[in-house]
Amino acid sequence: MKSIPFALSSIAALLSAPLLAYDCSNLPEWQPEQAYSSGSEVQQQQQAFRANWWTQGQSPQQHSGSWQEWTALGQCEGSDPVDPVDPVDPVDPVDPVDPVDPVDPVDPGPPEDH
Repeated sequence: MKSIPFALSSIAALLSAPLLAYDCSNLPEWQPEQAYSSGSEVQQQQQAFRANWWTQGQSPQQHSGSWQEWTALGQCEGSDPVDPVDPVDPVDPVDPVDPVDPVDPVDPGPPEDH
């Protein structure tokens, strides 16, 4: 009967073990003032999280248990967090090339009588 407690403790250890490494190369760092909708993914302290529903101000590391705002996806694999990108200023349009001035028509002169 010793195998049943051992099996249960092994399952519990697997369930509580850190998740597999997660590719965080495209995940932004969690920001407390940012609102996140369901499915949004972020990283905080080298761990990836997915929002379970709309959330703002709830730290993923502190709110990622059962029935909480975030689901832990795993430790980030050796990448630095992505800083949010500032919007790029639009490029000024290039001035169109001035069209060539049309040639003035030659004045045919007065009509000749024939």
